[in-house]
Amino acid sequence: MSLPTPKRHMQQENLNQDIITEILKRLPVKSQLQFRCVSKVWRALISSPEFVKLHLNFHSKKDIKVMTYSSVNRISYMSLFSITENKQSSFRKFITIDRSVLITKDGFEFLGSCNGLFCFRAKPYQIMIWNPSLNGNVKTIPDVWQFSYISIFGFGYDMHNDDYKVVYAYYGDNNGDDEYVVLVYSFKLGTWKRCDRGFSSGFVYPRIAVFVSGSLNWCNNNLDDSDWNWNIISFNLTTETAKAIALPSHEHGAAICVGESRGLLFAGFHLKRQMEVWVMNEFGVEESWTKLVCISNLPVHHPLPRGSENTAYMALCNAKLAIVHVSENGDILMMVGHQLKLHRPNARRGKNFNIPYDLGYMVTSYVDTLVSP
Repeated sequence: MSLPTPKRHMQQENLNQDIITEILKRLPVKSQLQFRCVSKVWRALISSPEFVKLHLNFHSKKDIKVMTYSSVNRISYMSLFSITENKQSSFRKFITIDRSVLITKDGFEFLGSCNGLFCFRAKPYQIMIWNPSLNGNVKTIPDVWQFSYISIFGFGYDMHNDDYKVVYAYYGDNNGDDEYVVLVYSFKLGTWKRCDRGFSSGFVYPRIAVFVSGSLNWCNNNLDDSDWNWNIISFNLTTETAKAIALPSHEHGAAICVGESRGLLFAGFHLKRQMEVWVMNEFGVEESWTKLVCISNLPVHHPLPRGSENTAYMALCNAKLAIVHVSENGDILMMVGHQLKLHRPNARRGKNFNIPYDLGYMVTSYVDTLVSP
């Protein structure tokens, strides 16, 4: 007859398990995938939803990576880079290439990223969710794309319902009203649905949303004839409703971008050779906008006067402006025109990085995670 496990021994086992969990959550994804082979217990631990979330929360503000991508003539290129946060690192070690991917079959269109997952529209039209840290782990969902005058996209996580969602909104003259029609795909339900309420906006560009604190956020221009009247359209993934968020009062701002870094929303306003960078310290609270820095000696990016007659040029400029990552020590990695630049507040000059795409590229940041599509 087997004897019951002494209470002290059970406490010791739980203590050992807690220590193992604390150690494992600090390790990169590559190590996690290797350690799943140690034992069935470790495999069950590392694969559990609880540990995946624990690992994500620990690394979400550390070990940031960068993806650059370009799609021309049905051939798509993607490069993955690592960022070194060590303050003692030299410029040349700040960003290093991990690998490049060439996609030749009809190319792809990037729709957003969240928690280490990338969302793409593959051509012909099919939506793919991919975690580059898990190699070939890809999920596909049906696309509902419709040709329209304006269409915008987003991908994010509904924390309240523990559900990833893809959002597609379109607006056209055939709608019969002035609102975007909003379609949402729920991973938990496995279906698309049309939201009861759309939202009104002006000219939205870039078309891809920035995910912050459970909401998708787009730059929106209300097309005032006298000026470019900017704000942010924010779509809450839990309530599936949209609201406008005011931008801070800024001095420089012909081209504009919003970005996410370390869970915070950032905004950049660029005019000629300067760009102001602001941070929203408490998401959704407009009074929490704080100016971080005004960066000078940048490439001339927006020489035309403002006004609704220049919206096409505005779209082109906004597409070439991005805040990629803002570190805790104030380093800012950004894209201005065709240059990927690093601004370091305590250095005499910044650093430019060569991206091997002659015909232009887009850029986004992400983090290695165990999240499976």
